[in-house]
Amino acid sequence: MMTGQTRMSFARRKTHLEQSFDGFHERNPEVFNRMVAIALRLKAKGWVCYSVRAIMYHLRVQADLSTTGSFAPAGGREQLRCKLNNNHSPYYARLIEAEHPELAGFFVKRTVKGDDDG
Repeated sequence: MMTGQTRMSFARRKTHLEQSFDGFHERNPEVFNRMVAIALRLKAKGWVCYSVRAIMYHLRVQADLSTTGSFAPAGGREQLRCKLNNNHSPYYARLIEAEHPELAGFFVKRTVKGDDDG
């Protein structure tokens, strides 16, 4: 047994998708709040599970939703690339369920890169 040495712990490095989600979520907390409100309403109406992407599609059509994100040139002008990126859906599902235990298991989730398998 070695003594006097510090045991190093190596934290898993976040994937590009996780980093992208973290930045988007930090800049747009209203998206999370609206998704939670919709999920809670659906659960109150008797739904036992639902699609987080369906909730995202619903939010996309709401005209008053204003987000900030990355811009890409399109035909010489800048336009918003994507207000709600589908890549964020698994992270929203996990975050909602983690922060709202009453919604635990509400979303069907697949394994994404970075999930802890134990």
